[in-house]
Amino acid sequence: MSIEAVKSICDENGIKYSLEDESRRGFYIHIPKGRNVSLLSVNDEAADKILECAQDFFKYKFVEGYEAIWSSENGTLECEIQLPHGRFPLQRFSRQSNDAESNGSLIVPSHQEGVSIEISYPSNAFTLFTLLRDQLFRNLRHFERTKEYSATIKISGLDITQHDQALYLVEKICSAICFQLDCKIEQPVMLSFERKARSLRKRIRTLEDIELSSIQFTYDSEALSLYWYAQSAFGMPLLKYLALYQVVEFYYPVYSEMAAQNKIRNILKDPSFNSNNDKDLAKVMHIIKFNSSSGAFGNELSQLKATISECVDIQSLRAWLKSEQERDEYFHSKNAKKLSGHVINSGVEDDALLEQVVLRFYNIRCRIVHTKGIDGNFDVLHPQAKELAYINHDIDLANFIAHKVMIASSQPLITKP
Repeated sequence: MSIEAVKSICDENGIKYSLEDESRRGFYIHIPKGRNVSLLSVNDEAADKILECAQDFFKYKFVEGYEAIWSSENGTLECEIQLPHGRFPLQRFSRQSNDAESNGSLIVPSHQEGVSIEISYPSNAFTLFTLLRDQLFRNLRHFERTKEYSATIKISGLDITQHDQALYLVEKICSAICFQLDCKIEQPVMLSFERKARSLRKRIRTLEDIELSSIQFTYDSEALSLYWYAQSAFGMPLLKYLALYQVVEFYYPVYSEMAAQNKIRNILKDPSFNSNNDKDLAKVMHIIKFNSSSGAFGNELSQLKATISECVDIQSLRAWLKSEQERDEYFHSKNAKKLSGHVINSGVEDDALLEQVVLRFYNIRCRIVHTKGIDGNFDVLHPQAKELAYINHDIDLANFIAHKVMIASSQPLITKP
């Protein structure tokens, strides 16, 4: 049996694996990835394919953060490249290149004697590793087609023994090759970042599950455009988060002015207020300070707080946090602290909960745009930051806030005659 044969190869070469439950036939191979591991899901079909074309799978390791593998024994590294929204169609580009070999590969002059570099179709081992790296068993019928419409940079002749060396080659050599291609073919070629397993926790509702109502309110086209932009940012969590923040930011002038008016009104209503007293007048002047850069009143954090306070019902927010145990536990977990030191505890009083949400929402935004407002020893969040593995719940929170702000800011429908 193929599965037993693959297990034997693992045992002979010290490769760990874990068994699937009895309800399914298969197991997971543990492939090293820096200080972590990635799992290859192996069923009968995958085991057959491994024995057919990648019996030396045990020699390879993943490069953390990228679709890349390396082998100390073979002295090789292989890294996938792509265009921003899809795979790199090597066949189309190689036909246009004078440097292309007859098999479609592109030769890259090496920076080091004894080391060779080429861009070509993915190897069998690489294709299997990337197809099987998931919690779901994959159908391998499109194995050859996947290879045909993909491309990898292959470096051979390496003296490489550590993951840090492999990571350096990807981030320095492979990325420089991508940039050179970008300049020469005028296409934004980039490294393929590690693809995460798709989340299955959200059930997709069908049209039969919903009941539409007549349109009674309309939404600002600018805010809606930013919201749609956020939703289109597949695989780009930082862009999505920032666009959702900008949806909320769009309404700063409205709600910061409203908050300033309420504060002034309360001061003027106070019987002790004396218009002839300079200190009393200073209180009013302090409130009405206008921020010309944002067209709103107060600093950015106070504008955000005013907007969320006016638009988001705190009890609805608390209910949303508690609606999923995993979500509720995340926001005050160690993983949450990796993105921001401001955690969210749904059990605190209303004012404290509002403050926690505002500070966390703002702090993560500041880490993305690397401006003021970053507390503690936090680095700038960049597309390959390890903390992004935990940002999904924060994106959900940003989405929840953006929804509420847009709903609160909607206008009654006016039908033109």
